Amino acid sequence: MEKLNFTRSVSLFIISSLLFTKVCFSQSDSTLVQANQFFNYFINGNIDKAYPYFDDEFKAKVSFEQIKSLQKQFLSSYGNFISINKTSPYTQNNIKYVLLTVAFDRAKPVFALTLNNKNKIAGLFTTATNYNVKYTDPNYVKKDSYLEETIAIETGEFRLPGLLTRPKVGENYPVVVLIHGSGPQNMDEQTGNLKPFRDLALGLASKGIASIRYDKRTRVYGIKSAPAGQNIGVEDEVINDALSAIKYAGNVKGVNAKKVFLLGHSLGAQLAPVIATGHQSLAGILLLAAPARPIGVVLSEQFRKLVKDSATLATNLKMATQITHADTIKNQDKVLLGATASYFTELNKMDQVSIAKKLKLPILILQGERDYQVTLTDVNIWKEQLGKAQNVVIKSYPKLNHAFTEGDGALSEPGEYYIPANIPEYVINDLTNFINNKL
Repeated sequence: MEKLNFTRSVSLFIISSLLFTKVCFSQSDSTLVQANQFFNYFINGNIDKAYPYFDDEFKAKVSFEQIKSLQKQFLSSYGNFISINKTSPYTQNNIKYVLLTVAFDRAKPVFALTLNNKNKIAGLFTTATNYNVKYTDPNYVKKDSYLEETIAIETGEFRLPGLLTRPKVGENYPVVVLIHGSGPQNMDEQTGNLKPFRDLALGLASKGIASIRYDKRTRVYGIKSAPAGQNIGVEDEVINDALSAIKYAGNVKGVNAKKVFLLGHSLGAQLAPVIATGHQSLAGILLLAAPARPIGVVLSEQFRKLVKDSATLATNLKMATQITHADTIKNQDKVLLGATASYFTELNKMDQVSIAKKLKLPILILQGERDYQVTLTDVNIWKEQLGKAQNVVIKSYPKLNHAFTEGDGALSEPGEYYIPANIPEYVINDLTNFINNKL
């Protein structure tokens, strides 16, 4: 068997439950039977019977309510439970696991149970998702309408793999540089079964517009994304590489150097006005799901929607408050939600709305009305502060979520990101029209 790849889900609850007990034991047939019994209880929502299977260390860190929420998130991601197809023992680094290949409506994920020396469960996570239907390119894009070329975006010692996607025919075309949201994103900004940046790149190319996208520095270099001895800052994570990509874009053969646009999504949209102040030659900025409020406030809203356990919610809200007031933390090396306090201190100083109000270049702000991560509260602030400006266009879409794919209901759920979908063509058309001065 191949080495286990510990896939960390976007779920806060899965991340919090990666507990490993490094003990050895004999995995008997009865152990496999117990694993099957546990999983059937768990996935069918009988948490009263499933929870006692966990060891005391696990239960001290992961509450009953969190396990209930986790079960619902798995069903939201994978669809209805069908059956356990295979149960098998596995050992890696002296840790013993039981692996369960499970069939759902939309996927056949592999679950791993870490067991202690008393056959109690010390960890629960997924090692593979195996969706039945996977991402496909948008059906509104013709394969023969674009070309893709491997490139590299270089900033000092840092070299990031990327792609130039351009129309197959024509010249003197505009080019859009795509700037990711938070986290170590790949060049497609893939989340679950969605690839929004690939959708944008192919969609724009089919309309005669080139684009540049690249793997984020934190994905390529991880904790070494800043010069030695320094904490990773916002400039290291996003801004410096974006400026390098803009410079690269203006030198691409066939591109109109006076028609270089910057498109940011989520954190990228928050920082796009900041980046634009350092590059006045940009033809415009396109903001998709742009936070207007401080990151700590936005996170508090997300936590209130996603976290149902009161104790965990209180802990997360306390962390969000610390992020909001990161500049008051004496130890700026303190880690908050995967980044240092110094990172959030730097980010909080960047008032994206005030900065955008001072820009004279064209600004397009697009928002999905079903987005639970950056909400209508944010777009309403943008409207209040910039809505009357002649250089600003603001538009929202009733059916779209944070990734700009369609769904039903008032607000989207995390499980939506695991359902293959594409950014609708009407969004591509709006972007195209704005770039071509027709929106």
